Amino acid sequence: MSRARIRRLLPAIQQIYDDFGMLDGNRIGVPPHLHNLSVCWYVNHSARPNTEAGDDGHFRALRRIRRGEELTADYRTFPVDELQFGPKHVLRRRTPKRGR
Repeated sequence: MSRARIRRLLPAIQQIYDDFGMLDGNRIGVPPHLHNLSVCWYVNHSARPNTEAGDDGHFRALRRIRRGEELTADYRTFPVDELQFGPKHVLRRRTPKRGR
């Protein structure tokens, strides 16, 4: 969705785009199902991270993490290529059967 269109939405919806959106040129995208986000959506960037992302897509602690401490990773170490794994299942929209 374009930034101009997002600015015309309700403030609460704008906040979702601000919190979870990914930039692609002048457009911002948000996953269709926010309840299915991977942990990487909740890990913030730091040059001195407390977690690291493995090649398998799992995060590991680099040190003891205190309760309430923000989870961080160095985004510059993330793989550039697409990850080699996918969701266990794909949610599909059901189409109603005709004639019933």
